[in-house]
Amino acid sequence: MTPAALVPACVAPALGGAAPTWSYTELTHNQDNQATDGIWRVTGPRTLCHLDVWPLNLIAQDDSPAHSPGAPAARPTGGRTVLLDWAFVGEGAVGEDIANLIPDCVADGLIPGELLPEISAAVIEGYLAGARDAGAALGEDELRRSVAATGAAKYCWLAPLMLTRLAVGGRVGSAAYDVDHDPRAVLRRRTGLFEHLVSWSEQILSPAR
Repeated sequence: MTPAALVPACVAPALGGAAPTWSYTELTHNQDNQATDGIWRVTGPRTLCHLDVWPLNLIAQDDSPAHSPGAPAARPTGGRTVLLDWAFVGEGAVGEDIANLIPDCVADGLIPGELLPEISAAVIEGYLAGARDAGAALGEDELRRSVAATGAAKYCWLAPLMLTRLAVGGRVGSAAYDVDHDPRAVLRRRTGLFEHLVSWSEQILSPAR
């Protein structure tokens, strides 16, 4: 059987009927030496980072009034949010933590993918507001470029890995967290995510304004 025969029918048209010619192992081996060298140079100032911010490491306390049986549910008023699992804490770029959080909100189906633009806007605005409240002299354009650079770098491996697994009939979603087992459902759900990552890549590859 040829490598091209291993590519599922739903993927073959996108590849022109040909098997992938790249190696995921080779890609990740070269990533640190090639892809990220230029990307890190366009990030913002360095700061203390959690380095594993994603939905399952966040717990929010709802301060809404108690709900009485039969009464309309009260709109959540927000409250304190606790960030768990600081095992990877260390130095990183400003905005690097939210660059991880934004894609990870939808990558495993924990939150509907169509909410990604809204999530991205809200998270970036919240981070910027928090930085200003803390007295940090952080510009909006500087933060957005740093988020785009670190997010594009962190997730550049995801699409090649998914195609590699599809080519051999493997699972494309997370075995531990993904809500879908059908590769078509995962591909449909992550289309918007990949479009977002491409827009981040285009942002950092364009001349700074």
